[in-house]
Amino acid sequence: MFFCGLLILAYTVIRASLLSITSDESHTFIEFVNKGIIFLSTYDRASANDHFLNTWLMEITTYIFGINELSLRLPNLLAHFLFLLFSARLLLKFQSPILIICSFLILNLNPFLLDFFMLARGYGIAIGLMMISLFYSYLFTVEKQPYIYAFISIFVSALAVLASFTLIGYLLVNASILILFNLHRIIIKEKKNKTKFMTSIIIQSVVLLSPLSVLLFALPVILNMNHSTALFWGGETGFWKDSVFSLITGLTYDHPFMRHLRNGIQIGVIIVLITSIIMIFAGYRKTKSTERYSFMSSLFVILFICFLMNFFEYQVLGILYLQERTALFYFPLFILLMAFLFDDLIRQRSKLFTGIIVGIAVLFLCNFIVNINFHYVKSWKKEADTKDLIEYITQNKSALCNGEKRVSLSVFKWCWLYDNDIYYYKQRNHLDWLNFTGYYYYKDATDFVFLDKRDVDSLYNPSLRFAKDFPCSDMKLYVKMGK
Repeated sequence: MFFCGLLILAYTVIRASLLSITSDESHTFIEFVNKGIIFLSTYDRASANDHFLNTWLMEITTYIFGINELSLRLPNLLAHFLFLLFSARLLLKFQSPILIICSFLILNLNPFLLDFFMLARGYGIAIGLMMISLFYSYLFTVEKQPYIYAFISIFVSALAVLASFTLIGYLLVNASILILFNLHRIIIKEKKNKTKFMTSIIIQSVVLLSPLSVLLFALPVILNMNHSTALFWGGETGFWKDSVFSLITGLTYDHPFMRHLRNGIQIGVIIVLITSIIMIFAGYRKTKSTERYSFMSSLFVILFICFLMNFFEYQVLGILYLQERTALFYFPLFILLMAFLFDDLIRQRSKLFTGIIVGIAVLFLCNFIVNINFHYVKSWKKEADTKDLIEYITQNKSALCNGEKRVSLSVFKWCWLYDNDIYYYKQRNHLDWLNFTGYYYYKDATDFVFLDKRDVDSLYNPSLRFAKDFPCSDMKLYVKMGK
């Protein structure tokens, strides 16, 4: 498993160094990191792009290592290392070696999840911290470690909220579960000594509640973002379609074959959830043991209440349902629930359920293999060629523009998507000779025009000739003749 984890980490590191910057990453760099903004003083439609912990860490890494894609993405790569490490440590609690390996592959070999461990966004950091939190929750609830383990779990989940506000639900539910567990433990242990009983409850509860002070910062920011329409990414149809189905679609990475499996995956999700409820209640009834099923039941409660909170946020505050990447944290929670469910099922009917989990792992492995790439990420595929565009212009500007020292670049229709990316590469590569003029308008005196292949017939400019095709993003570069 160590070797497998090392290969997965190497894959994300290589992609982080090779892949072009995306618009959300470059916007964070240009508007927040470049300007040294620590806290937002004003809010607009783009304010939600500031994932605070990610931005702060980007400021540190770019200060130390300079401006390049790898330094911007380094915090998420470190989060990926932590996710691999603590997911392995948690799964090693299982008895079945086959279940350990299969669960590790299912959890760590999804291409959509891996995208966010190599992008300079807050989602990967948040999910990496959430996995650490879950590991310490397990140690506290199942292995009965001291309450300081519960504090570590809550504290780390509070840090995760700073990376992505979508984990506020996880923070609140996880903290509530651990505090209730701790109160139950104190009641059993100290019920005969009333003085010590009250002292323990007050001190330990204050300690465990202290990380929730992060909400004093987060909640006003969320309300301000919502008021400024910054929380526009999401759905309005309903939780299942907007959150669950969109996440399943993202996890299949838009592969033609894998997309056909989405309905089957939805059925599988429902089966796992229903079976988990049955096994939890049946297990409690049979064994009378709270420890064995405590973590599995915690995972189910976290998932269920996070669902309800998202519904409440939409109905009361108008905050849209989580969608695709904002719902990504549900994936590791659900996979862990499924893994612990199979741990229980394999103990009862080993061969049958071992075969099923192997089959699921093979499916996830195939999904990863057919979607391996070193050129784009799913959510920002349209920008996959920006880095190659700038390199091509840099290498060929003299030949294409008759030795001109300064050249200009415009983007037809898609400027809003590429402007920060191009400004980032201008700064990173010190391209003072490149004048980015923004939107291209008919008869503009620009040297290069970058446009979607579907818009070629809309140029209406015979002085422009084709220069290069960028097939991954379906974009083309045209250069002005007669210089």
